[in-house]
Amino acid sequence: MALWMKKMNCLPFIYLKLNKMKISAIFICLNFFILNFCLAQEKNAIQFNKKIVSYKNIQHDFINKDTIVVEYTFLNVGTVPVRILGVDSSCTCTTPSYSQGDIKPGETGKIVLSTTKSQLRISNSVYAVIMASTTKRYYKIVLKWE
Repeated sequence: MALWMKKMNCLPFIYLKLNKMKISAIFICLNFFILNFCLAQEKNAIQFNKKIVSYKNIQHDFINKDTIVVEYTFLNVGTVPVRILGVDSSCTCTTPSYSQGDIKPGETGKIVLSTTKSQLRISNSVYAVIMASTTKRYYKIVLKWE
């Protein structure tokens, strides 16, 4: 009898069966981790240049009398086209507008918020919630008075 059989204290076919079970378990675990990694990568995602804009940082070109217009840009960092499904502002004094249609991978889109200086002074901030056709469904952008 071979030395390894004496150490294992079993017959060769039992040792081979145990070895196959170990290999199968390792193979199943590897498949699980590889599949999990592939699914965890977002195929559709957007990334904003800035999510919070302060009134101090707005250039005077954007200020027209009492109206403040701020443009937020975002980049499609995914691998499939995304679409902005809607933008809801925190108050009726804020008017949102956004890029219509599909934004292809690598392209940029924009969301524009327009509000009044008086409203921004009263509430200190105005925000909008963006609903997009991405894995992370909702995004929030803010315009702050400082």
